[in-house]
Amino acid sequence: MARRVAEHYLDAFMSPPNPPPVTADDMPPLSDYTGVYDFGKAAVLQLIASGESLSAHWPPSPPVPVQPIGVDSLRIPSLNLTITFTRDSSGLVTNASTQGLNAERLSPSENMSLSMYEGCYTSEELGVSYSINAQDTVLVASDPRGKKLAFTGTADHVFVGNTWYVPVIRMETDKVTGTATYFEASNARSLHVRFIKGC
Repeated sequence: MARRVAEHYLDAFMSPPNPPPVTADDMPPLSDYTGVYDFGKAAVLQLIASGESLSAHWPPSPPVPVQPIGVDSLRIPSLNLTITFTRDSSGLVTNASTQGLNAERLSPSENMSLSMYEGCYTSEELGVSYSINAQDTVLVASDPRGKKLAFTGTADHVFVGNTWYVPVIRMETDKVTGTATYFEASNARSLHVRFIKGC
């Protein structure tokens, strides 16, 4: 009993002090976080700077505003996500995490010819084939019924779309020839469905 009474009266003195509030002066520039973060599976996050603001593209959702809430911490209200970042010894942001998922920050996609990905790809698992063609800066996949899906390159060999059933595809290329050999498609329900080049 005496201990509880002491804790009641001394709590204010025993508790650690509250950390000072984060001010705008404490916040790193939002440009520190721009880039592509690959959470694996069907989750690829793009953070895009526009002036002094930042938007997030988490396919298949359209780009939405981002709010800084602390040092190396951002909030995406419309997606109900909080993203926390880590830096290396030089101060460069290298990783991000949210809801138990961890991501590596990827290098931006280089200006390479998309023609290397063109061809017909088949999934034996699904019994479906897609014909992929390069059109300007996107890859367009057409199924046998003529339905077309557009994919934009975010990082080397990683492309994002705007449909829930194929939000992300990852191309695999031959290390010697550089030509694409297959791609893997993932969504929230099915992961790593492989489409082999050749029909």
